[in-house]
Amino acid sequence: MKKTGTILILFLCLLCLFGCKAEEQEEPKGHVHEFQDGFCIHCGLMCEHDIIINGKCKICGKVMPAHKHHFLRGKCIECGYECVHDIEKCNQMCSICGYVREHEYVDGKCIYCGDIMNYETGSLNSKYKSKVADTDAGSVEKVVFQSYDYANNNPFENTFFVYLPNSYYKDTTKEYNVIYLLHGSGENAAYWLAQLSYKGGYTEATKVLLDNLHKNKECEETIVVTPTFNLNKSANFHKELINNIMVECESRYRTKAGLYNKNKNEIKPEDFISSRYYRAFAGLSYGSKIAWTIMAYDLPYFAYFGMFSGGLIDLTYLHTDLSNTLKNTEYDIKFVYNACATNDSLYSDHKNAYNYFMNINGKLREDNTCFVDKGTLGHTYNTWLSDLYNCMALVFFKYN
Repeated sequence: MKKTGTILILFLCLLCLFGCKAEEQEEPKGHVHEFQDGFCIHCGLMCEHDIIINGKCKICGKVMPAHKHHFLRGKCIECGYECVHDIEKCNQMCSICGYVREHEYVDGKCIYCGDIMNYETGSLNSKYKSKVADTDAGSVEKVVFQSYDYANNNPFENTFFVYLPNSYYKDTTKEYNVIYLLHGSGENAAYWLAQLSYKGGYTEATKVLLDNLHKNKECEETIVVTPTFNLNKSANFHKELINNIMVECESRYRTKAGLYNKNKNEIKPEDFISSRYYRAFAGLSYGSKIAWTIMAYDLPYFAYFGMFSGGLIDLTYLHTDLSNTLKNTEYDIKFVYNACATNDSLYSDHKNAYNYFMNINGKLREDNTCFVDKGTLGHTYNTWLSDLYNCMALVFFKYN
């Protein structure tokens, strides 16, 4: 009996001894991994090799088999390698990954290559005033449609004109950027594209400018729409623009909103938001004042704005609303172009409005806003034609 008890005690001691040894051999928690050929020698953890530089994992040092990089926006989607982009000038394509670096202007100068944005400060260059061959020319169409008067709460018949690039009816699948371009006080939808003359200006020149810009590939091909605000009170134009004019235009023509041939009654304002980077709004004189209004109330639908010779002298009610929008909006602004001649009666008003909204700590900054002094040019069509050139060739749909 005593012998059996002695054997049992010895057996339990051995179990305790081996248990202690096993505990001693367990790897303490929180150890530092030591990798060998991609595996930790302590716990066997396999490195995920998520960062590879020159064929070697930065974490564990394992040499990885060579593979062909598959780049997306300059970074390999398989190994994370970032291309160094050996590009000397902007607007050049990297021969390794295909990335194209665009100019990024701050105060008119590119931060990458030093290129100076040379805005046209005088009259339009004569090379843009010669008609192109009919085979290269775009076309202008008149659209009469049922709109709505938000001041008097009743429908009415309204009109806009549309410039279509030469390729529009040749490539029936292509979608286009779009600019809504407004006239000034006392004029109408025909001003930019269909009116024969105005104070010595010949407005066929608008179409000739657009034809030349597209033919020479100085800007992306763009549909230009010229509506009117005179058939509706200006304070309500921003409602008609979104709910009626844009619905009519972009369900009829192939813009990048992708609403072509959709049922107009089913199109809602939010259907335009995803395509805002391909849409601009600009206006001259009082139309410039309307552009400030569009920025205040319709910013979710536009990323580019052009103000030609017009501040906010008689739209003081807008200061608070526009300030609140620029301070609180979730939508960014790609570019806002301002321009006025020094001897224009609206110069000080326009410059003051520009300075005011640049200093409210909102969405307008030196890298996405400019003010071009048009020198001795007056409050005339020729001034605004060169403004349209600046917008089309330099900042709309070109700004990075």
